[in-house]
Amino acid sequence: TTLFRSIEGYASSRGDLGYNLDLSKRRAEWVKQTLISKGIAENRIVLAVPWGQLYPVCPELNDECWSKNRVVRFVYSPN
Repeated sequence: TTLFRSIEGYASSRGDLGYNLDLSKRRAEWVKQTLISKGIAENRIVLAVPWGQLYPVCPELNDECWSKNRVVRFVYSPN
């Protein structure tokens, strides 16, 4: 089985830092709840982490990069 160490939510750099942290938290929590609703045991998901705009995939300030930064990533380890 797989243990999801974390589900990490991100946001683009558009907008306020506080708003983007909240948005990325909601993204991570939504994915966590979706996995649970699909049968993944809640105890296999250690945490859902919001990173907002702090660690961008793409640092440029344009629509293409902003859309790449609106992601959720999984950090996991086999058990």
